[in-house]
Amino acid sequence: MGQNKASLLIEGQTLLEHLLGQLQGRFKEIIVSLSSKQKVPVNSALIVQDLYEGAGPLAGILSGLKVCQSEVALVLTVDQPEVNFRLVRKMLALMTDLELVYPMIEGKIPHPLFALYHKRTIPVMEELIGQGKLSPLELLNRVQARSLTVSTAEIPWNLNTPEDFNQYLRHYKHKKAKAETPQEPKG
Repeated sequence: MGQNKASLLIEGQTLLEHLLGQLQGRFKEIIVSLSSKQKVPVNSALIVQDLYEGAGPLAGILSGLKVCQSEVALVLTVDQPEVNFRLVRKMLALMTDLELVYPMIEGKIPHPLFALYHKRTIPVMEELIGQGKLSPLELLNRVQARSLTVSTAEIPWNLNTPEDFNQYLRHYKHKKAKAETPQEPKG
């Protein structure tokens, strides 16, 4: 992207604030894990710094799980700007005795950055980081995990380039305008 994704602006609020706004009131606690280099003002969540600097998303997940009061946490990445709560409910229904539930896009692409993690995954994450294996994908075969096959329409946005972000902004403005347009009564 060329800049900190969390600080990208959507109608005057950061991408992180945009995501947090969707989570407010739905969860007992919201934790944001940041590297020490990231400076993003956040008032509506607990901020934790990555325990292992430069250890990628796995370190961020680990840092958040270590302070999380719940046994299970929904893990999201800031570059996925819309939360599919219907999918979250499906994943929760599968969680039971598992340690990780994640979407498998089109049955081919695992997506462990929109997933449910149990605190029992903490020791395995620490071991992987110690071995220099920093991708959450490394965890999938090391814990009791289950995937849930989803379509790309269920997780449509992953903002990795300026073009992705601009396309999302157009989508967001269109969606907002449509929601604000009064509907004609039927009948």
